Amino acid sequence: MKFCIDKLFLLSLIFGRVQVDGKYIIASEDDVIKNSFIVVFYPDEARRSLRSIDPLTTFDSDANFSAQQVTNLASSIYDDVGGGFKVSNIYTKAILGFAASGDEKVMQKVAQNPNVMNVEENRVVRVSQQTPATWGIDRVDQRDRPLDNTYSPPRDGTGVAAYIIDTGVQISHDEFGDRARWGTNTSGDSDDSDCHGHGTHVAGTVGGSIYGVAKNVEIIAVKVLTCAGSGSNIGVIDGVEWVLNDADIK
Repeated sequence: MKFCIDKLFLLSLIFGRVQVDGKYIIASEDDVIKNSFIVVFYPDEARRSLRSIDPLTTFDSDANFSAQQVTNLASSIYDDVGGGFKVSNIYTKAILGFAASGDEKVMQKVAQNPNVMNVEENRVVRVSQQTPATWGIDRVDQRDRPLDNTYSPPRDGTGVAAYIIDTGVQISHDEFGDRARWGTNTSGDSDDSDCHGHGTHVAGTVGGSIYGVAKNVEIIAVKVLTCAGSGSNIGVIDGVEWVLNDADIK
């Protein structure tokens, strides 16, 4: 349970200011996406509830739930509150829960379910850039000063996959050679390219052949922010969920 709570706090830090009313997390008016919500379960309570519904229920491990099990639990809650919301996404790895559209009053009822850790209003997320940016890979591999104007790391990222969760990546960029591939686009814009530029910049810092820290790492583009450099909580969680599933396959 601690792992899920830590991720909840992390999401709150990343996604901006919130107010908490019991288990119902309220976004600031500037950032809220109306009638869109994220529901997070307590793993232990969810496990007990599923076994009360079907005593023969099994789990892949103490930590893992299947998508069908989360769907069943969401359906049980739907029946308990008398409907009023529609499940759009199921999560088993990034978080344990689901995304839904519905009425605010209904989702406040959902928050009172004992299986539910919290219900959070979906919010807009945006790219944040430092201007002017400060960088220097010479400093990365050298603790003592003065700097020696060389970069000689002990490893180059061979065999490592770096998932760039951002605005996408220009995978054809010369600095990536044949090491970059498109992963997924959960931003909602259906444009599988980095039409903003931030993600490609980040990927270059991570693994570009000239300016990158790990010059032989595999770059995988996970687009969660649109050409405007913005997206939603749900889009980001969808991207993280995809990453965790893809990493399992690899």
